[in-house]
Amino acid sequence: MAASILIVEDDHSTAALIQTGLQNAGYTAVIATDGKAGLEQARSQSFQLIILDVMLPGIGGIEFCRMLRAERIAIPILMLT
Repeated sequence: MAASILIVEDDHSTAALIQTGLQNAGYTAVIATDGKAGLEQARSQSFQLIILDVMLPGIGGIEFCRMLRAERIAIPILMLT
C-alpha cells in the first residue's frame, strides 16, 4: 500500500503541483486548503507525512503543528515557507 501524505496548502496551484508529483512517485496525496480542514483530516485519517504551509487562513501552520503535538499526534511534518 502506498504511503498516504496530507498536503495542507491554501494555494490551489501549489497544492495540485505537489499532489501530482507525489502521485507520480507512487504516493497517495490528499489536499486540505486551510488549517481547520487539515486538522480534521490529520485527526481522522492515518498519514505517514504532512506537508504543511506556514501561512494558512484561519489556523496557521505553526499553530496547526502545536495543536497536533499537544494531542500527541506525532506524524512527521514538513513545513513550507
